[in-house]
Amino acid sequence: MTEIDFPLGKDAISDIRSACWLVARADVQTDAMAAAADAVGLRVARRETPSGALAELANGRPGMLCLVETGDGVDDATAALLDILDLHAEDAFAGVVVSCTPQSLDMVAARISAPYATLLCDPLLPDRIAALEFAKIRATALRDSTSQDAVRLQHLTDEVSRIARALASLSDEGTPRSTEIVSDGLIGYRARPAATPSPNRVVVRADDIRAIVRLRRRREQLFAGELFADPAWDMMLDLMIARIERLRVAVSSLCIAAAVPATTALRWIKTLTETGIFVRVDDPTDRRRVFIELSDDAAKSILELLGEAKATGSALV
Repeated sequence: MTEIDFPLGKDAISDIRSACWLVARADVQTDAMAAAADAVGLRVARRETPSGALAELANGRPGMLCLVETGDGVDDATAALLDILDLHAEDAFAGVVVSCTPQSLDMVAARISAPYATLLCDPLLPDRIAALEFAKIRATALRDSTSQDAVRLQHLTDEVSRIARALASLSDEGTPRSTEIVSDGLIGYRARPAATPSPNRVVVRADDIRAIVRLRRRREQLFAGELFADPAWDMMLDLMIARIERLRVAVSSLCIAAAVPATTALRWIKTLTETGIFVRVDDPTDRRRVFIELSDDAAKSILELLGEAKATGSALV
C-alpha cells in the first residue's frame, strides 16, 4: 500500500477540527472532558485556569465552545468566570458546557442559565459526549444552515419542541385542543370535563401528594424504574408539596426528587424553565444558590388535576 504523504505533517490534520477551551483549577481532573471532546471531533486548543481564562476574556468573547470543570468547589475566580461565560452563552457561537459535582451543584446552577449553556452533574462519558455533540451541532448549523449538521439539529429541535408542547399544555388556559387523536372510545379513556363540582373546591394536602410519590417509588421497586421514568412529573409533584408547605427547593434537592441521574434531571429543569413551567428564584440571602418554583399557571393546573382525582376517588400515579 502506498503511504500518503502529508506535506504539513500528520499532526496538522487535527488543526481542521473545531477548537474549544478547557478550563479547570490545577487540582481538578480534566481527562474525561478532554476525552469527550476528542470523541466528538473537537480540538482542545487551550487549557486554562479560571484566573487565566478571566484574563483572556477581558479582551472579548472566547469565540469558541468553552468547557469548564468546577470540581467539588467554586472559588472566586471560577464564580466570576461562570458569570461571564453565562452572559456570553446567550449566543450559540460562545456556548459553554460546565461539569460539576453534587457538592458544587447549587453554586454552579445559580450562575448558569443562558440558552446555550449546558450544566452537567457527575456526568458519565456518554453524558459529556452528548452535551458536546449537541453544542457543536448547534454552532455548525448556524454557520451553515444547509449542512447535514443543520438537519440533525432540526431533528433534535423537533423532539425537544414536542416535549415542550406537551409540558406547556399544563399551563394553557382556554386553548382549543385538537380532537384528532387515536380513538379510545371503546374503553373510555379520553379525557372529559370534570363531572364533579369544581375540583378547586377540594382541598389537596401535601400528604395527598406524598402518597402519590410513595406509590411511584413502590412501582419502581416492583418493576424496572426505566419503564416508568418521568422526571418532569416527579419534580412537579415535589415542587407542589413545597408550594403548599411554603418551602424553598434548591436545584440539588430537585434533582434528587426527579429519581433519575442528576445530569438528566438538569436537562429537564432547563426545559421546564424555558417553557415557563418552572421559575428560577434567586436566594435573597445567598447569591451562590438559586431556588426552583412552579409557575402560578402550572401550579393551578396541577392542583386541578389532583383535585379531580381526589374528588372522584381515582388513583393518580
